[in-house]
Amino acid sequence: MRNCVLVGLLLLSGIANAGPFDHKVSPQDLDGIQRMAVHVRLGDTFHASFVGTTVFNNKFFDAPVPQWGIDSFIAQYIVEDMKLRGRFPAQALDVGDLNMQDLYKKSGAILGSREVVATLLEKAKQQGADALMVVEMVRPSQNFQFHQPGFGLFRKSTFGLTMGCIYSVFNTVVFRVDTAKRIAWGGDEPCLSSREKGFEQKDSWDQYTAEEKAAFEAAVKQQLSGKIALRLEQYKLLKDTTP
Repeated sequence: MRNCVLVGLLLLSGIANAGPFDHKVSPQDLDGIQRMAVHVRLGDTFHASFVGTTVFNNKFFDAPVPQWGIDSFIAQYIVEDMKLRGRFPAQALDVGDLNMQDLYKKSGAILGSREVVATLLEKAKQQGADALMVVEMVRPSQNFQFHQPGFGLFRKSTFGLTMGCIYSVFNTVVFRVDTAKRIAWGGDEPCLSSREKGFEQKDSWDQYTAEEKAAFEAAVKQQLSGKIALRLEQYKLLKDTTP
């Protein structure tokens, strides 16, 4: 009994926080799946975190970037990649008749709320999907206290040495629609810090030029799509991977 409780706690922890706790698809989990629905919630806020030698040198700001269309971009990326290389086709989950803002306010939403998951699974069933992939921003582990859920820029300058990266923090879960079983899940570290030279530190989003903002957008989309591509491979959803 104690072991069951421990496994349950680990699972909830892995879903609620990004980290290396993964579960890969087993061959029988894919049996009968012919179509997958996709729902993405990464948000529309770019988080900038500039960390200095002391707390007095730290600078943080958030910038709304709905024009980037990150959620729809990633959903379409998955749809297109599955069309080209997937074991079965994928389509964006149609939530047009749902009040998603109310659902997102539910405790634990999305992946930590049985109610919200059940609602999305029912929509996937109505669309004729056999599986549902959810991509959701989550809070990173305590090792990454200066990163925020979703995506952004992290930059640390200490004694003349600057390290940083464009980062993203999210979990992905694949469900079977017929049983509501999680057949794959996982997250990973926001980024691997390196000597970062491409993005200058400024006091606010407004101080960046249009070209610099476009570079941020391109870097975020590249980082996200790269992680998603790896997830599709790890979850054995591509034709060239052995389940």
